[in-house]
Amino acid sequence: VNTILVKLVDIFQADRAADQIMALLPYEAKSWSREYPSFLSSLQMQSAVAYLTSAFSLIASSFAIASVLIVSVLQKSQQIGILKSMGARRRQILTVFVLEGLGVAMVGSALGALLGTAVVSLLSLIKQPITQVGQAPEQLFPVAVLPGYIALAILAAIVATVLAALLPARRAAGLNPVDIMR
Repeated sequence: VNTILVKLVDIFQADRAADQIMALLPYEAKSWSREYPSFLSSLQMQSAVAYLTSAFSLIASSFAIASVLIVSVLQKSQQIGILKSMGARRRQILTVFVLEGLGVAMVGSALGALLGTAVVSLLSLIKQPITQVGQAPEQLFPVAVLPGYIALAILAAIVATVLAALLPARRAAGLNPVDIMR
């Protein structure tokens, strides 16, 4: 035996694991991240690109939701005018549209989380062709459903949607009932 490979759950702990092995045993331990630093930097770059893509997707969806809510304000302008002429305050109108945005956010993020989890779970069922006799087939798309990330995505979607709802809500609250009724 001239080589022993150690598989880690967290690939970025390879340096620490190699150092621990060298401290415990009189053998040389090499870490993949020290052997191939350019590969490590490309993994970090890929991770950064994934986070940027997620952030821009969240921003784009916020604009789409804001545009839908602006159309909703325009369609409901007569009802807003009636409510304001009956004594509804600016804050009450603002609350109505922010709550509408919150409702859209909660339903949309819950459905998105369920659909995303279902798609990922289905993808994890696809197995790679067996390359060696006697070897169990591995997942073609190795995935892990992490509830913490799902909760964070739901929270980010809700916050982004409520923030996107503030613009049309402020516009609705600022409408003059006299101008609307004409």
